[in-house]
Amino acid sequence: MKPIIALSCRDREVNNTEAYYCQQSYMNALEAVNANYIAVVPTKEHNYDYIANMCDGLVLCGGADMDAKYFNEENHESVGLVKECIDLQDLNLIEAFLKAKKPILGIGLGSELIALAYDVKVNKMKCGHHGSNYPVKNIKNGKVEITSQNYSYSFDDESLEKSNLVITRVNVITQEVEGIYDPNCGVMGIQYEPNTPINEDSEDIIKDFVEKMGKLGGKRYA
Repeated sequence: MKPIIALSCRDREVNNTEAYYCQQSYMNALEAVNANYIAVVPTKEHNYDYIANMCDGLVLCGGADMDAKYFNEENHESVGLVKECIDLQDLNLIEAFLKAKKPILGIGLGSELIALAYDVKVNKMKCGHHGSNYPVKNIKNGKVEITSQNYSYSFDDESLEKSNLVITRVNVITQEVEGIYDPNCGVMGIQYEPNTPINEDSEDIIKDFVEKMGKLGGKRYA
């Protein structure tokens, strides 16, 4: 049987109204590796433990920077209740899937949320990474990927070293951490967008995630 992936939605304003969406490229990538998915729309009524027990894994989509208050910034300005609701949903989903020992893939903002769940500090950068042509090195195989990025926060090296997360990818130019992984439960995160035109020859992150999920005992594998 096919694995079932929980796909967390992001928000976008459409005709002056808040709407929720999942990137089509993520859905296409999951379908390409024979995986089903359910879109999790932000609401205060979710039973996160039920979602974690029902699904085999969780994918956290990328999105705009999180509300600064979650990063302990001084004099932050709230970005709105809807955004806060989404951030809280993702943090609740991470907690539930970690408790259920289910794999998680965080992309962009999703990887920063994973770091927070592991008590890794995330700091505001003086100059974020926004745009294309960012070279990222895979530490395991030495391969360099040219990526598209859009983030303003980086992982704190000291707290990352004390966590259960290992570094999988680094920025060739700035040496910022671009990938994290917990080998004990298949939790992984990347700071760039996979399968975009700028890095179409890069490793298939979502395929790799689903394969790792299968090895860790996804219950719907034939």
